[in-house]
Amino acid sequence: MRRAELQQASGVLGVTTIECLNHVDGAVTNDEALRATLVGLIRQFRPEVVVGPDPTATFFGGVYVNHRDHRETGWALLDAVAPAAAMPLYFPEKGEAHQVNQLLLSGTHEPDVVIDVSRTIDTKVKAVLAHASQIAGDADGIRDVVYGRAEQAGRPVGLGFGEAFRSVELSF
Repeated sequence: MRRAELQQASGVLGVTTIECLNHVDGAVTNDEALRATLVGLIRQFRPEVVVGPDPTATFFGGVYVNHRDHRETGWALLDAVAPAAAMPLYFPEKGEAHQVNQLLLSGTHEPDVVIDVSRTIDTKVKAVLAHASQIAGDADGIRDVVYGRAEQAGRPVGLGFGEAFRSVELSF
C-alpha cells in the first residue's frame, strides 16, 4: 500500500526515479545498515543538494510530536551526508566518495531558507493526499494544514506560499 501511494505521489510530482528502502512504518532505525544504504545512494546519484527531515525538531507546540521514523531517518541522513558520503574510508564498498554541497532540512524549528511554492502548492496538496493511509480519510483537514503551513512559511518573506528549510552549507 505505501509503495503504491509513493508511486502515485511521485507521478503527481513528475518524479521518474524512486528508491524504496522497504522499511516497515514505525520501525526505521538509524543503524549502520541504513547509513550504508544512504551513503550508497548519495554516491550513486551524486546530488548537489539533499533534502530530508530535521531530526532535532521533536515537539511542535503542544499538539504534535514528530514521527519517530522521521527523526531516525533525519539522524541517519545527517550521518550519511556529513561526513560519511564524502569520506572514502566510510563504506568504501558503496562507491567513490561524494561531497554534497547543501543539506536542506524540512520540518525544522530553525528555518533560514524559504522557497516560493506559490505556483506548485496545488500539486503539493495532490501529492500529500496520495498518501491516503496516512491521512485517516480527512482530505479537507490535510489540505487545510498544507495550505496553512505554506502560508505561515511564506508570510515572513512576503510570499503567498513557502516551503521553509534549515540550510547546512557543506562545501566551501
